[in-house]
Amino acid sequence: MARGLWGLAALPARHRPARVKAAIDSGLDLLLEGGDLATGAYPAARIHTLWKRLNFPLFYQADVLFVLRVLAELDALDHPRARPALGWLANRRKKHGRWRGASPFRRRTWPDLAGREETDRWVTLHAEIVLRQAGLAAPQPD
Repeated sequence: MARGLWGLAALPARHRPARVKAAIDSGLDLLLEGGDLATGAYPAARIHTLWKRLNFPLFYQADVLFVLRVLAELDALDHPRARPALGWLANRRKKHGRWRGASPFRRRTWPDLAGREETDRWVTLHAEIVLRQAGLAAPQPD
């Protein structure tokens, strides 16, 4: 679902036909109204262990951060049901101002891309983009 919405978000809003807009609205409804984005609790699925780990790189899976990135692309971060997930993400920031990422498929990824420092760097970049767009960016540490 999230991957499909991400693809549809790549279409400029002014060029989306009515059925694409309807598909986006339906997908957003499912993500935001059909369960709990912050916890990953949706009626038709079990909560995957990777849901609350901030992962990079992502392959086929999605996590909270990826779904928030999709919502940012669709300008839907102001939805009330997105707020708990945004708060959760903001609270995951470490004292030094960065996020700690995970790389569940590290052995299948180029070492330079999946190292601890690179993983944290990419997760931090995506988290900052999402929180800034949501108006929740924290002041930068010294």
